[in-house]
Amino acid sequence: MITITVKVPREMLAKMDMLVARGVYPNRSELIREGIRLILNRHLELAERKYPIKESLREG
Repeated sequence: MITITVKVPREMLAKMDMLVARGVYPNRSELIREGIRLILNRHLELAERKYPIKESLREG
């Protein structure tokens, strides 16, 4: 995995820490990874519907 640095507002960090403390996520990193997965999946699904790949491009 690659490490990145992210700045977040204190209020957001407090909410993240609350979810970790309650056991919803094992740590901040996993919470952030899950958030990124959700955003990527949502946007990729929307992009696939709005901008479908032409068959000629799929074949390589």
